[in-house]
Parts: sequence; C-alpha cells; structure tokens
Amino acid sequence: MFTITYKRSQLIRLAALVIAIAAVSLAAIKVYYSYSKLHNYSMASAAMNDDNIIAAEAYYAQAADNGWIDYHQDEIAEAVLKLQPVTRIKTELSDILEQSASGDPADLAGSFVNYRNVKKAAASKGEDYQALFLDVSNHFEIERHFEDSFAKYIAGLQKQMQAEMKKKLFTDEPTASFLSIPVQFFGSSEKKQAELALQLTSYDEAKIDAFARDKKFAEVLEEGIRLNKLYTGRKVNPDWLISKLETYAIDHLTASIDNNQIDTFLRDAIQYEKKSVLAYKGSKVTNFISKQHKDLLRQAERLVQNKKYADAIALYKQLGIYRNTDKQLRNVEYKQASGDPGYLLSKVAPDRKFANITNGKDLMGASLYAIGTSNGKLLLARMMTDMSTNKKEVALDKDLNIKSIKVTNSLTSKPTILIEAGSSARKSRYIAYDTQSSELKKILDIEADGFNVEKAGKIIVKNGIGEGAGQESFYTLRNGTYKYDGIKPDYVEIALASLKKYKNVKVKFTCTILAADGTTAVVANGDQYILLYGVANMHEGQATVTGTWVGNEQIKKGEQSIAAYKVKVASISQ
Repeated sequence: MFTITYKRSQLIRLAALVIAIAAVSLAAIKVYYSYSKLHNYSMASAAMNDDNIIAAEAYYAQAADNGWIDYHQDEIAEAVLKLQPVTRIKTELSDILEQSASGDPADLAGSFVNYRNVKKAAASKGEDYQALFLDVSNHFEIERHFEDSFAKYIAGLQKQMQAEMKKKLFTDEPTASFLSIPVQFFGSSEKKQAELALQLTSYDEAKIDAFARDKKFAEVLEEGIRLNKLYTGRKVNPDWLISKLETYAIDHLTASIDNNQIDTFLRDAIQYEKKSVLAYKGSKVTNFISKQHKDLLRQAERLVQNKKYADAIALYKQLGIYRNTDKQLRNVEYKQASGDPGYLLSKVAPDRKFANITNGKDLMGASLYAIGTSNGKLLLARMMTDMSTNKKEVALDKDLNIKSIKVTNSLTSKPTILIEAGSSARKSRYIAYDTQSSELKKILDIEADGFNVEKAGKIIVKNGIGEGAGQESFYTLRNGTYKYDGIKPDYVEIALASLKKYKNVKVKFTCTILAADGTTAVVANGDQYILLYGVANMHEGQATVTGTWVGNEQIKKGEQSIAAYKVKVASISQ
C-alpha cells in the first residue's frame, strides 16, 4: 500500500515538473518573440525614418507575422499594406533567382528574360515604381547575379570548344548554347552578333577545316549551309562562317585549276553556284569562278588562233559542262574544216585515208564541202549550215590515174564534180558527177585531147575516141548524160551584117545575090556590098553561102567604083 502511494507521488511530482518547465519555456518563448516584435517594429520605424523602405518592409513583415503580443498592430498593418509594392517586387525577384539557380542553361536564359520583362513592366508603371524596382533589384544585386552566372556559363562553353578543337571532334552544342543566350543579355542584336563572332570564329573555322579533311567539296558546302541555318534560325548572320566557306571554296577551286583539273573545277563551280546562300550577288567565289571561266574561254580562243583545233575543241567541250559552248564548237569546227581539207572527210568517214583532196564552201547546199578518193571510191563530204554533216560516194574504175578533181557549174549550171584522169589513147579522160541527186551520178565519161563548154548542157570535144575522132564534136546533155551530137562545123554561122567581125574566118550566112556572071556574084547589105567568087554557076536570088572574107575589092556600079567585101566561097546553096 505504501509502495503504490509512493509511486503515485513520484508521478505527480514529475508531471508538475514538466508543466512547470513547459510554463517556463512558454514564458521564455513569449518573452523572446515579444522582444523580437518590439525589435522588428523599432528597426522598421527607424528604417522608414531613414527612407530605407526595403529594410522597413522586411522588418514590418516580420513584425506582422509575430502574433505573440499585440503591439502597434494597426500601425504595422498599415505599413505592410503601404509597402506591398516592395513585397511584390521581392517575391518576383526571388522567384527569378530561384529559377536561375536550377543549373539548367534553359532556366538561366529563361529567368533572365523573365527579369528583363518584369523590369520592363515596372518601367511602364511610372517613374516612382520604376525607381522602387531598381532599388530592390540593386539591393539583391540581380544584374550582377546574371552577369556572374552568364560569365561562368560562357567560360564553360569556351572550355568545351577548346576541348573539341584539340580532339578535332565537333558538336553543335557550343554553338546552340551561345545562340540560346538571350539577346537582352548582350544589349542588342548587333552586340550579340559581335560577341558570337568573337567567341565562335576560330571554333567554326576549325570545324570546317576538320570536316573538309575527308569530305567532298559539295559535302563541305552542305555542312556549311547547315551551320548557317543554325545561326540564321536564331536571327544571327554568321559572316565569319560564310567568309570561311568562301576561303575554302576559292582554295579548293584554285587547286583544281593549278592541277589542270578543268572538269573538276567546272563541276564544283556548278555545285557552288547552286547554293543560293553562298552564291549571292558580288560573292568573292562567284566572281572568281566567272574570271576563271573567262580565262579558259580566252585560252580556247588562242588555241583556235594558233590553229590547234583539236585542243580547242577538247577545251570547249570541257567548258560545255559549265556553260553551253555549242556555238564556239561550231565555229572551231568550221574553221578547222575550212583550213584542213581532210578534216571533213575524216569526220564523215573515220578510219579512212584520202587522196586527191579538194574543198570549198557555199556550194552544193553546204557551208563547206570536201572531195577526196579512198579505197577506190570518190567521196563528197558536206557540212551544212546547221553544222550537221553528210556524205555521198561512188565507186571509181579500178586503176584510175587521177590528175585533178574540181567542182564546176559550167556543165549543168549546177555544181558538178569533174575528174581529169590519165588516158592511154588521148591526153586525158574526163569524168563528171552530178551532185544534186541523192547519190553521185555520172553524167560524163570521155577520153579526148580536151573539151570546151559552149554552154550548160553542150560541150565541144577535141579528138574524142569513137565518133568524131580526129575532129571537134558536139556532146549534148540528154536524159542526164552527155552524148555524142555530131561533128562541130568548121565555120561560124553568122548574120551577114556581122561579116566585118570575121575577117579570115570561115563563116556561113544567108544572102540575096543581086547580080551574077557564073563565077562571081554581088550581094548588097544596106550600103555595103559583098563580092562572091570561087565557085561556078552562081545566079541571082536567095543563097546560103559558106566562105571566108579575105579582103576588099573595088567593083563598078554603073560608072561609079565602090568598095566591096571579097568573100572566097567554099560552097553555096541556091
């Protein structure tokens, strides 16, 4: 019984002790917070008196939150209400600082943009509010915070770029990270552009150099354009990158020219000019390409001038990769064909050798033509006005010994190929081919001591073989072939009025005999008279006379003597 009573007594004392300690602690706490409230109120009042509203807001806020004692409650509440703008600004800035401290670059950039937006909004609320905002911002050193944060961020990017350049293994991360820094941090787009140029020029140049080591020209350009888009997508114009690509392109193209790799130069020039981002008006590279192209054209022109036609054609064909050179090629080919009779023949009949070559221009419907013999055939090659070529050929007699080949219009009034060849029986053999039909057609084949053309379609053959041998004979073009047409008379058939032009020339004329005595006769022609002699049985009337005017003689007309042409008659028909 005693034991139970003792234990209960102990518990009661312990409970009383706990209650006493709690009461003392509570009293101590109340004393502490009461003092704290008195202190905060005192400090707030002093700060207000000193116009230090930032400190005043903090102290008034702490005092307002302290409910242990009622002390100037209305005054504190009124002060807290009055200082709400400070509280609001502190809250906004605290949120911004918290966001920027996350360690995420995107949060740093975003918090800075938010800060600038809040700052701009404060400026729109009047000068007093703007001044208050600046005071609070300066108090918390917001600007310096962001300067230090971005400086640390940029230093990290610089370290990353140095590491990539050392290893020659590049990523887009540094570039993208620099671009993500808000333009507001730099102050303007121009200042951001300048800073990025300062930070990234060496990096981008090293990146292009590394990429170009084992990539083709077009691939390097594509990589440069891709990087350019990375910048322009963030409204930054990377002049340093374009400049690097231009330097690379000019060096690459120059190496092709120096190594005489014309095809490579021209194909790469085409690739470059397809990139509108790079081939802008006034581009150093496009100007370089244009100059080199003009130099190559002048080189081709010099080859033509020096009659190195094959080299000129080869170069023009190469240049045709870049710009159409059909006109220049036609010009070169025309000049080569004009200056080299064998060229046109070889063009239409390669792998053949030609002899007896002749050429000309503007005949047979062609701007140029060439004629030659090869493998027992006569070949006509033509270059038309559109620079197309064609040929006609015909088999020749075996063992034909050709002296000359020429083109003449006299035989048919149209171009005809005339061959003069050797003959065992006469001075020459003459063979002619019509060129107007679809094939070369023989129109003349004679052996004679020569021939003259009286007119197109009629010739005089001297001492031909067969009919007319030993004399001059007419050959006439009938049904596409020259054929014998009789012996050529040994006189000239004239009108009597033109006799005075033919002294000592055998002529034939028609006249009227006025008087005759058998062996002589007189003919009147206006006021001129002709004395015929040399044959018998001439009588008055119409007559056809063949004879020669040999001189003049006086004849009697009544008592008057008059001059007369004296014609020795070879034959007369009455």
